[in-house]
Amino acid sequence: MKVPTLFSVALAMAAFLFASDSFAQARTCDGVINDETVLQDIEILEGDSCIINDSTIRGTIIGDSPNTVLINKTRVDNRIVISGANTVAIGDVLVDDGNIRVTDSDIASLVDNRTNDGDIRVNRNRETYVVQNDAEGRIVCRNNTFLTASYNTARDGDLCRN
Repeated sequence: MKVPTLFSVALAMAAFLFASDSFAQARTCDGVINDETVLQDIEILEGDSCIINDSTIRGTIIGDSPNTVLINKTRVDNRIVISGANTVAIGDVLVDDGNIRVTDSDIASLVDNRTNDGDIRVNRNRETYVVQNDAEGRIVCRNNTFLTASYNTARDGDLCRN
């Protein structure tokens, strides 16, 4: 029986760690993700625009001061966090184990979304539309300049009212 040398064990461990590290890194989006399954987080960088359509995201979607974010007919396994965008439109999205949070944006539109174990929070946006959403947690809207909110349901309380 051949005993592995210390060098071959170290080489195998390094390959495993490198593969694990590259898997964990976020994928940046400045364009379109359409009909894909993405196995890591999605990051939308400052000034970039991202459209995610008919996809499955196995992580978090996060954007810090992006230009435009459009997410449609998509399943997200963790959460969506967008802050400081010009325009955010999230529609027909299922967040399976987390929250949807949109803050400090010019236009925030959340229509026909669902969270299985989380909240929907829209705070400090200029123009905000929160319509026909269903959250197992709460739906919270605070300090928005203009707010249209209707037909929302929340298991733990709906604080998003005109």
